[in-house]
Amino acid sequence: MSKIDNIEIQLAKDRSSKFTGGVYNLNDVQNIIKSKISRGDSVSIDEVMVIKKLKKFPRELIEKAILDLIDDEIFDVSEGRSIQKIQGNIGRLIRR
Repeated sequence: MSKIDNIEIQLAKDRSSKFTGGVYNLNDVQNIIKSKISRGDSVSIDEVMVIKKLKKFPRELIEKAILDLIDDEIFDVSEGRSIQKIQGNIGRLIRR
């Protein structure tokens, strides 16, 4: 195999791995969020989205994790002053 063939194969592998993504665990995202926000603390969605450990997860998964935590009554919500909002009106999380 020539060097060009090897480069083309490597490029194809790189491209396919970017599009397929990884396997993500909703519980991992929820645990990261809970570990970064202490009881009684209030944070904006903007602040949650910049948590370093969450960077590798898709935004949709983070939003789903937040909604599940709200449903499980781990967080209360308010509109808040956040550029990013979930479902159009959730801008701040308050840890119970």
